[in-house]
Amino acid sequence: MKMRSYALLIGAAILIVMMTACSKTKVEDSTSLTQSKPLLEQAKDKARDAYEEESPDFALITFKEALDLFVEAMPTATESDSIEVVINELHFHIADAYMNLANEDLEIEMYDEAIMNMGNALDYYDRLDASIMESEYNVNKEDAIKSLLIRIARAQTSATHYEDALITYDEVLEKDPGNEEALTNQYIILSENIQDEERAFTVLKEYAELSNDYKVYMILGNSYNEKNNYAEAVKYYEKALELEESPEVLNRLSSFYRDNKKWADSNRILTKLIETKPDDATLASIYRLMGSNYEELKNNAKKIEFWEKSLGLERNTQLALAVASHYHTAKNYAKAITFATQTLQLDPNNVDAYLIRGDSYYRTKKYTEAKADLQRIENDPRRGATAKQLLKAIK
Repeated sequence: MKMRSYALLIGAAILIVMMTACSKTKVEDSTSLTQSKPLLEQAKDKARDAYEEESPDFALITFKEALDLFVEAMPTATESDSIEVVINELHFHIADAYMNLANEDLEIEMYDEAIMNMGNALDYYDRLDASIMESEYNVNKEDAIKSLLIRIARAQTSATHYEDALITYDEVLEKDPGNEEALTNQYIILSENIQDEERAFTVLKEYAELSNDYKVYMILGNSYNEKNNYAEAVKYYEKALELEESPEVLNRLSSFYRDNKKWADSNRILTKLIETKPDDATLASIYRLMGSNYEELKNNAKKIEFWEKSLGLERNTQLALAVASHYHTAKNYAKAITFATQTLQLDPNNVDAYLIRGDSYYRTKKYTEAKADLQRIENDPRRGATAKQLLKAIK
């Protein structure tokens, strides 16, 4: 078994010495607990010895002994002794010690032992004062308990205690309705481990209706999408969108429609995403996707409109080249020159951009500029032959 952390052992030794000091002072002279501080160096020595001797259970044992004696001393303690704070600290460290034991159990796949130790840790977390936990350890009690429950459920799943895991995930959902990990893992357990797909979807649907949480509808949409059930996936994705028009939902739904070649629906969702006022980089990406969707819809005018909008916000070599190529094909040589130039500003060695711009200069009778571009690429293995033909025409 691996050693506990040195800091944890020091903490245990310090507290046990404080406990001993408390017992003596209450019996002999009622001295405050704070006067036990001179004994801390001795406590550190004891902790260091324990660390070197690799005593992994030392912390847990000493914490519990200290806790018993501090609880016993509580009725006669003064306010300056801060017994309640110390007891709370002991609860925290005992929970931490149990978690260290659980981590070691998990490493060697002793899942039942890990579950037991995490359950003990949960018991001590439940006893903690939330405000002290936040101020002293910067830990949110509810978040800590929720995370621990998820770890217990994972261990229960690994131990094939599937029904127990489902119950534990239910506890997570009581604290955090719509918790994506809990809901997704419940679905996986039911559909893959227990292999009851009908129950898996029923659980999700019932919870979705009960919670009316968009995240649950998103999980339903994802699950049906994975089963290639487009109709059901659409229904639940759109329900999620009714409840929450957030970038998260809109991005997922637009991608879903693109994956299923529903280009117009993807653009409908992307238009809503624009209304959320994203930053320029995100907006440039949205315009680029919308242009690509219009390309699939054979709407070249809209395609170029949105690609130009994208380039107006964020330069992109391939996109600028595509726009230049479009205008060259459309015989709009002025714009072909503009976007070929933009391409070359980003990629000074782009052969295709030189050919588009050189040919566009040639067709607009700007022969000097055309020669300069075409001579740069006349020996290129892909575009050189075309460049040489144009250069001959200029001469």
